[in-house]
Amino acid sequence: MKLNIYLTVTAFLLATTVSINAQTEKTVVSPPNTATVKAPMSGKTVAPAFNLTSLEGKKLELAALRGKVIVLNFWFTGCAPCVAEMPKLNELVEKFKNEDVVFIAPTWDTESVSQDFLKKTTFKYNVVANAINLIVRSYRDGTGNVAMPTQIIIDKEGNIEKRITGSLLKTDGDTKQFEEFSDIITRLVKKPYVKETEKPSAP
Repeated sequence: MKLNIYLTVTAFLLATTVSINAQTEKTVVSPPNTATVKAPMSGKTVAPAFNLTSLEGKKLELAALRGKVIVLNFWFTGCAPCVAEMPKLNELVEKFKNEDVVFIAPTWDTESVSQDFLKKTTFKYNVVANAINLIVRSYRDGTGNVAMPTQIIIDKEGNIEKRITGSLLKTDGDTKQFEEFSDIITRLVKKPYVKETEKPSAP
């Protein structure tokens, strides 16, 4: 089973184009094209459905998380910018630990690779291994690529509120983007959740 997973990951990595861009502090992957769906009336993009299980066995399904703010961080163990920003991401988890916010970190690394990494590095997100399909086919950006790290905030109604490609922290020490990211989460937490059945119908 583990051999099959390894071969699958290896084949995927060989079939994609991966490059490190020092200017934008990100790793870029070019996946197959997929369509995006706009949310009715709001103009926002509907977050692609997912049904995941974290390394700790926690079930994470988008539909079941309605009413909560979801923060996704796409990463992998060989991505230096991903690892460098983890201490600040851990601060976010602590800041919102008493709020309806769920932090999820999908990686295309295998379960064993992820677990070995987490023995040495603290990452407080719900880490999901073997998440190739979610990362590459569902959450590519407007250019058709997936950048590592990518941060995505999903609002309580299941729509993508914000996407940031590349690290939230800049090499010159600038934390402005991180602070803005945190402010967006705060705003969405305070915003009331409107169920689909409670939304006004279009005229």
